[in-house]
Amino acid sequence: MTVADDDIRWRVERQFSAIVDRLGDREASAEDSRWATPRPGSPLAHDDSRTTYDPVSFQTHFFLTVAQDHLSTIREIVEGPVGIPSVALYTLARSAIESAAYGIWILKGGNHAKRVKRSLQLSYDAQRSVAVIVAATGSAYDAESVYAELEQNKRSVKSIPLGADLAKLPAISTILADVDLDLRIEPATALEAWRICSGMTHANRWVLSSLSELADVPGGSPGQRRIEASVAVLATVLKAAVELRDRLRWRIANAGESRLN
Repeated sequence: MTVADDDIRWRVERQFSAIVDRLGDREASAEDSRWATPRPGSPLAHDDSRTTYDPVSFQTHFFLTVAQDHLSTIREIVEGPVGIPSVALYTLARSAIESAAYGIWILKGGNHAKRVKRSLQLSYDAQRSVAVIVAATGSAYDAESVYAELEQNKRSVKSIPLGADLAKLPAISTILADVDLDLRIEPATALEAWRICSGMTHANRWVLSSLSELADVPGGSPGQRRIEASVAVLATVLKAAVELRDRLRWRIANAGESRLN
C-alpha cells in the first residue's frame, strides 16, 4: 500500500467517524419528545384534528423515534467490541431511511388536505398489515371499523376527493424520490442509499461483492479472503439516513410550532 493509499484510507475513516458521531444516541428520542404535542393553532394541530385514529403529530414523531432507534443501534455496534459487521448495518440503515422518509413525505405535502391524505394512506396500509398478521394467529381483529374511521377522516376534509383511494399507497421508492425533491443529499440521494441498503439486506451477491472490500483472513491459508464492509459506502448510506432524520426533526418542529396564516 502506498503513502497515497494510506492518506485516502485515513480520510475515509475520518469521514466515517464524523458520520458515526452524528448518529446520536437513544437520549435524542427523549429530547425530541417536546415536539410530540403541537402548539394550538399550528398546521400540525390542524392536521391532528382530522386524523383522529392516528394523529399526524404522533405518527410523524413515531417515525422519527424509530429512525433514531436504528441509528443509535448502529452507533452502539460500531463503537462496541465486535466491530463493523459486513452486512447487518445496512439493514438498520435501510429501516432508518424508510422511517424518516415516511414522516417527511407526510409533512412535505403542500397543504392540509395533502398531508392528511398521506397520513391516512399510511395508517390504512399499516392496518392492512396488522389485519393479515392477526389473522395468521387466529385472533379476532375488527379492521373494518378502523377503515371506516379513516374514511370518515377523509370525508371531513372537503379538499380531499371522495373517490380518493386510501389503499393506494405509493411504493417506498416513489416516496423516496419525492422526498429527494425536498432534500438533496450527496454523494448519494435517499433513493440511491436505500437501493444500496436493499441490495445488502436482500443478499444480492453482486451488490455485496461490488460495494464491499476483500481482506486477508488472519491466520488463514495463503490467498484466503473474507468480505468486509466498506466504510466509504457505509458512510454514504449513513449520511443519507442522518440527513433524513434531521430533516424530519426540523419539519415536525416547524409544523408544530408555527402558526396558520
